[in-house]
Amino acid sequence: MAPGRVLVIAGSDSSGGAGLEADQKVIAAHGCYAMTATTALTAQNTKGVYGIHLVPPEFLRKQIDAVIEDVGVDVVKTGMLASAESIETIADALERHKVSTVVIDPVMIATTGAQLLPPEAVHILRTRLLPLATIATPNVPEAVRLLGDADDDAARGGVQTVDELEALARAIRARLGPRWVLVKGGHCPFRRDGRAARTEAERELVVDVLVGGERPVGGGGGGEQEEEEELVVVRLETAYCASRNTHGTGCSLASAIASNLAKGMDMPAAVRAGCRYVQAGIRSAPGLGGGNGPLNHFHSVYTLPFSPGHFIDYLLERPDVAPVWDRYVIDIGQSQDWLGLQVAMAPCLLGYGAIAKQLHADPRSKRDGNLYWTWIENYVADDYVAAVKAGSELLERHAVLQSPSRIEELVKVFIHATKMEIAFWEMYSSS
Repeated sequence: MAPGRVLVIAGSDSSGGAGLEADQKVIAAHGCYAMTATTALTAQNTKGVYGIHLVPPEFLRKQIDAVIEDVGVDVVKTGMLASAESIETIADALERHKVSTVVIDPVMIATTGAQLLPPEAVHILRTRLLPLATIATPNVPEAVRLLGDADDDAARGGVQTVDELEALARAIRARLGPRWVLVKGGHCPFRRDGRAARTEAERELVVDVLVGGERPVGGGGGGEQEEEEELVVVRLETAYCASRNTHGTGCSLASAIASNLAKGMDMPAAVRAGCRYVQAGIRSAPGLGGGNGPLNHFHSVYTLPFSPGHFIDYLLERPDVAPVWDRYVIDIGQSQDWLGLQVAMAPCLLGYGAIAKQLHADPRSKRDGNLYWTWIENYVADDYVAAVKAGSELLERHAVLQSPSRIEELVKVFIHATKMEIAFWEMYSSS
């Protein structure tokens, strides 16, 4: 089955914690295929943004067209868009290519406080791009800014309760046109009674509110239409986690949602899973940098310590295996489970064949009168060579299905069996 294809249109973060770099990590961690169209290059780290270099809109268009016309796309996710001209270019491309699923993260301000979208571009974002969105994912400051000149009470008054957080989401959907709106509450932690926390000690909950339904793309807003619709409202509550490692949380969440949609999840499920992914990323963050550090994007991903088809090479090249392997080969029928037994027998299967082949080809090997020559010939015979090939393929086929911890257990079995074989040969030579 082909992976979900996610095109990210956003800016680059030279520190790797946000922007395109974070997006690609998130998408890879979700088992999807990431493609990019770069809107801007930034010089930044965990402490701040020190420079922004815009990509010309015409070149941005070429990037988008090149990707969609060849690889295709299941979901487009946007992040830092940098300029009004870039937003116009992106909106035109989404319409021209008839992209059906669009995740808009309306990036305006970096975690460090740097302005990433000029004021004149906000109107274009609001009027050209948001009506094309399957889902928009603003945080509270972004939501307020999107509604800032829309004469909306929720925007003017700020957020004091969870109900007002929901009102922001409803207002954006009704007035600006996305099918779904997720207003992220990380900037305004709540007490357990649903009111905004005033002190650090009162910060108990983070609440994200999803509001939406499946009206057609570009359906626009309008209060009367919303009253006729039966909206889905989901409040996602999470225990507040005090952490400085929040660089790129918005980018990461939007890309997680985009990946989940590309994998076929419905919107509430995609958002729930995305929120859980980011929460775990914050809690397991590596603590890099001196400012707002990045998340751990690969907290739920494990990789095997060898490439498929090279488990045996991995065993033989480990420093704790190689010294004993160079001296002897083994045959030990230590029973663990089926695979453990196969690994315990592997030094015999592989080693006898390798040593016999080496001795058989060495012109210095004594043939006449050699007690072991028949043994050597048996282990270079076609049937044994075929057995080595079959056994190796069997091990490789099953090794890639194991967890990293199980691989380490099998390595220990291999080492133990090797040492036992050494003891066997040393006992014979001294008798």
